[in-house]
Amino acid sequence: MENSDWEDSKELIDNFKRMVEENASYFFDTDEFEDIIEYFLYTSDLEYAKLSIDAALEQYPNNSFFILKKAHFKLLKQDYQEALDILEDLERIDTQNPDIYMVRGAVYSAMEKHKKAISEYKRAIDDENRADIYTRIAFEYENLRDYHHAIIYLRKALNINANNIIALYDLTFFYEIVKKQEQGIIFFQSLLDENPYNKDIWHNMGVLYSAIGLYEKAIESYDFAITIDETFVTAYLNKASMFEHEGKFQKAILTYKELQQFHPNTPFISFSIGENYTYLDKYEESLDYYKQCLALDENYSEAHVGLAISNSELKSFEKALFHINKALEIEPNNSDYWAVQAFIYYQKNDLDKTYEYYEKALSFDNVIFDIFIEFSDILFDNKEIIYAIEIMARANEKFKNNPEILYRLAGYYLFLGDKTKALPILEEALQIDYLNIDIFYDIDKDFMKDKDVNALIEKYIEKPEN
Repeated sequence: MENSDWEDSKELIDNFKRMVEENASYFFDTDEFEDIIEYFLYTSDLEYAKLSIDAALEQYPNNSFFILKKAHFKLLKQDYQEALDILEDLERIDTQNPDIYMVRGAVYSAMEKHKKAISEYKRAIDDENRADIYTRIAFEYENLRDYHHAIIYLRKALNINANNIIALYDLTFFYEIVKKQEQGIIFFQSLLDENPYNKDIWHNMGVLYSAIGLYEKAIESYDFAITIDETFVTAYLNKASMFEHEGKFQKAILTYKELQQFHPNTPFISFSIGENYTYLDKYEESLDYYKQCLALDENYSEAHVGLAISNSELKSFEKALFHINKALEIEPNNSDYWAVQAFIYYQKNDLDKTYEYYEKALSFDNVIFDIFIEFSDILFDNKEIIYAIEIMARANEKFKNNPEILYRLAGYYLFLGDKTKALPILEEALQIDYLNIDIFYDIDKDFMKDKDVNALIEKYIEKPEN
């Protein structure tokens, strides 16, 4: 029932409510009762839904539709066994009604008896409802973590109705889970043969291309989606994300600016343009867009951070500190923001505050790995080797068996001449990931001349053939 239908039925709904208020008894024909019940169920007015179902069954006690609605109502109230009992009684007198199986499938689904739900839905399939039922069956298989069968039924549903947006996006998600993106692309291409102007198929094909690293193909797919609908926000955002991933920040900026024509007052778009100018080291240009973002939303903390970073790079440290403090007022427990403040003080050559604010950043449980690395590198560059070892040891407790941490720990100990500690840690790093040995050598190129180090490394790295 559409909203326009409800407008047309307003007098009918009002009449029913008046009957209830007056405790009277009005006559409604079956079509009118159907509209009344559907209205109250759709609007989640369960009190009136019950009253309308009871009134309908009082006038039409053997009407299958009203009995089914009573079962549906019991389902909504989570009275599952009562719903099943009603359906069992109805099935005795109405043996060929597929809606009985539909509602029973929904009840079993709500009870998390997904295999039983699938069985009921399969019994309910007929020519009129196949696409809907296939989608429901796919949902049950999803709940069973049986994504292969979920894919089979979503494909069946989409072969009937390619405009089922939920099915399209779920199918893409399932193909990614089972890592069968290429199969998904082939299927979407087959759908496009019959539906070449379906923007959502193009968009989802772009998502799958992106997932397997075919970024140019992904961008091409997003472009087709945008050609069909030039206001398609998600396609623009994914296209821009592809450019960012490839380091094509100028193209990402152009994409965001195209989108901005249709959504000029969206803070995220302004912020994203500013962020990409920052990636390009175009700090003056970035300032304009971060400010534009804040004009739309003064509490957009990431824009304050962007202004802090850009101003710091431009040596406007007071402005940088003003904005990072604004960001911290909004999100005081954001470890990344404390790290940005620390780095601004580092750029100001204020090591005491640099160390203080990095320690503050590390005090949060959600601190990311990169902050430990950044802080230890700064400590090492400033000859604070013991302190750098301490930071990497703390990182190693939080992020176990990470070669970037282990290579640094080994390097710092070796730099201090402590081979007893350095070599076992170096071997541990080599066992995990010998390909990243350059992290170790970057600490001191003289490590390459150390015989004990070379002997250990040769155990894990094959020498190239002459």
